Amino acid sequence: MTRFIVSLLLVAIPGPLVTQEAPKAWALGEPDVKHPQPFDHIRAAVELSDGRLIVLDRGPYLVNPAAGISAPIGRFGGGPGEYRLPIKVFPFRGDTTAYIDAARPGHLLFILPFGRIEGYLEISGVSFARDIAADEQGRVYLTLFGRSGPNDSIGILRWQQGYAKGETLARVSSRVITGASSSSRTSLPPFATFDQWAVSRDGRVAVVSVQPYRVTMFYEQGESITGPVLPTEEVRVTEQHRRDWLEQAMQPVPSFVSVNGGPRTAQWVSPRKRDLQPAAWPKFLPPFLPGALAFAPDGCLWIQRTTSDPAFASIDVVDRKGMLLGRVGLPASRRFLTHGREGVYLLRIDEDGLQYIERYRLPPGYKEAVSGNR
Repeated sequence: MTRFIVSLLLVAIPGPLVTQEAPKAWALGEPDVKHPQPFDHIRAAVELSDGRLIVLDRGPYLVNPAAGISAPIGRFGGGPGEYRLPIKVFPFRGDTTAYIDAARPGHLLFILPFGRIEGYLEISGVSFARDIAADEQGRVYLTLFGRSGPNDSIGILRWQQGYAKGETLARVSSRVITGASSSSRTSLPPFATFDQWAVSRDGRVAVVSVQPYRVTMFYEQGESITGPVLPTEEVRVTEQHRRDWLEQAMQPVPSFVSVNGGPRTAQWVSPRKRDLQPAAWPKFLPPFLPGALAFAPDGCLWIQRTTSDPAFASIDVVDRKGMLLGRVGLPASRRFLTHGREGVYLLRIDEDGLQYIERYRLPPGYKEAVSGNR
């Protein structure tokens, strides 16, 4: 069995993190939309201009949260309009949604706004992309496995249709930050993280570093602004953190499986719990974990932070200059899903692990605080 593995340099997390003055805090109220259909394991979602969502669970869905209806997009298979292992969706140009299918390396595939899989682009290196995104012009941004450069960094490339190769806009560290060692050769230690990046719809690239915790904004004209070190708190790893990590680590992953030496087939595979038990747990959590970044329509960068109680998520809101504007607190047992024009979408997770989509209006005072960020 072959699994997707990231092989990067491990760097230890030191003890307690720096503590600074608490930022402004906002809290989300009650949801104004609750979608009634449960999902199993939502990976991502994209809002269309009319308020519908392209939602990626095991497969893609077209969801109308306000009307309470949804429908699957395409079907499992290898032909036109079909998918096998879709692992990520993200906005492309207009109301077209792009997605990556692990079973179709080197291809960027598309979901049209009326809910049909149609069309693709061939992009050199997509099969080895560690991260991938696009801006409103349809330019693609990605980093590639095995392409480390000076000082263990990886270039963030921007690729445009019609060009043979991309241009390097910025670099991000390839180090993995961890507070514990791993006895497994096929997985990272628990709560390992690394520097991350995200792209705004207008083409700004944000790189968020772990040590120290700060944001650097790269602009299209080649300019960059590095913000101040942002406040962090000491977050000790609790038994609940450990249980949640194991539960998440046991979720199915895209794999290519060969039975008795036969041809490899693409399928979802759930790891065995005994294979995930770490030799040791870290004492402290890093400021954020993988998948923490999302640009809002107002131009602010949202960074989901680690918290002492994993049931209550907290999000740092950072402006164009890397300054912390405040924090948004999510209701209990909710997880951030995506931004929308009328607010934000969260996932409510019930006691059986089923996921429900909810939409929340932005809290009072938020729009005024970020009004100068456009």
